Amino acid sequence: MRLESLFSHRDALPNQALVLGAAMGVATALLLGLSQHVTPIIDALKTQEQRETISEVLPLVTLSEEFRPQSRRFEFDGVAYDLFSFEGGYWVVTGQTIGYGGKMDLMVGTDSQGVIQGVRVLQHSETPGLGDKIELSKSDWILSFNQRSLMNTERWKVKKEGGEFDQFSGATITPRAVVNGVHHMLQALEYEEGVNHDKL
Repeated sequence: MRLESLFSHRDALPNQALVLGAAMGVATALLLGLSQHVTPIIDALKTQEQRETISEVLPLVTLSEEFRPQSRRFEFDGVAYDLFSFEGGYWVVTGQTIGYGGKMDLMVGTDSQGVIQGVRVLQHSETPGLGDKIELSKSDWILSFNQRSLMNTERWKVKKEGGEFDQFSGATITPRAVVNGVHHMLQALEYEEGVNHDKL
């Protein structure tokens, strides 16, 4: 009986393999179909979010619903940035800086003379209740960059270090990182596009 059972089990193995293979094929096809359906939705949401943030850092620029942000990547001083250009000489630069909790994604909008129209922190891992004051929903600190430029701001540091920007109580590393990041992005824009700050 044992030998018969063994042979019977062996005979069933090819059929089980076929069933398993067919199930895996169906599952793969379903996943591919789902991905093709969901990916455009995710891309559309990302585009909408990016459009809204660009509108925040460039409040004087009107973006249509059909607008699709297209950037050009470049490097400055070993750091990679993405650059968006808009009618009227407006610019948006996105890039990263290193804070207390790791990498932070920044977006800076300027006019044709390099004067900041807005700054937003797109993503961060800073300490809740301390470092997260870089978010506009938590504090208006990020608005202190508005109307600043390389020409009208000499000391791109927090006040604790002799600069012109407030720091947070109990958290100096985070605002310092944002100030350094924004400053470097303005320098990168000047280097890449030759923005004429002498017009100020």
